[in-house]
Amino acid sequence: MTERAVEIDVRPDTSGMFQVGATDAQKLDTLAHDYGFDGPIEMLEEYVTDSLCPGICMHPACSYSTEVEPDCEAGWCEECDAGTVKSGMILAGVI
Repeated sequence: MTERAVEIDVRPDTSGMFQVGATDAQKLDTLAHDYGFDGPIEMLEEYVTDSLCPGICMHPACSYSTEVEPDCEAGWCEECDAGTVKSGMILAGVI
């Protein structure tokens, strides 16, 4: 996998503090490129009927990716040691 720069989205949360993190679309784009696709559409077309699909850690400073079940919203990230991996199908709104 290749490391790529990701733009950061900074916005206030409900407490008035700021959260820093990549948007779902940015994470989906990173995931597609990590798996060798030109973009998310090509990746989704390839995996839409499979029992596993690419997933990515949603922690802002991590881009760990692995294969997960398509409906995965809290898969295990080996880098963060937390349940922060989300399926590309969820990120794209397919599921």
